[in-house]
Amino acid sequence: MSADTDQVVVTGLGATTPLGGDMASTWAGLLAGRSGIGRIEEEWAAGSPVRIAGTLAVEPTEVLDRVRARRMDRCQQIALVTAREAWADAGAPDVDPERLAVGPTPLRPLPLPALEGIEVYLKDESAPPPAA
Repeated sequence: MSADTDQVVVTGLGATTPLGGDMASTWAGLLAGRSGIGRIEEEWAAGSPVRIAGTLAVEPTEVLDRVRARRMDRCQQIALVTAREAWADAGAPDVDPERLAVGPTPLRPLPLPALEGIEVYLKDESAPPPAA
């Protein structure tokens, strides 16, 4: 790399997956050879032909403040839970807000148009599908 090129340093890890609600439990599940795939028993999937899936081990709404969670799309909830863990894993460093990718305050969720989940598109059938 040249001296004038910006560098990225990964300093913290976070995860919320079908194997666990955090990095440690996800990693332990991987090492143990567990699968996060299982039978879908939830009511919302009753009419679906798909009967198996990898659902989250811990719902973001169990971790987030109720009011904050209600104002966010599910994808934003998952991203925020994971980002908080990564931030904590990095030692919760003090950083110039201008250098953060998430906005003027650490771990503030992006405005909905910047980070929309499939739920937004399912509600508006005229909307184009999300970019891959």
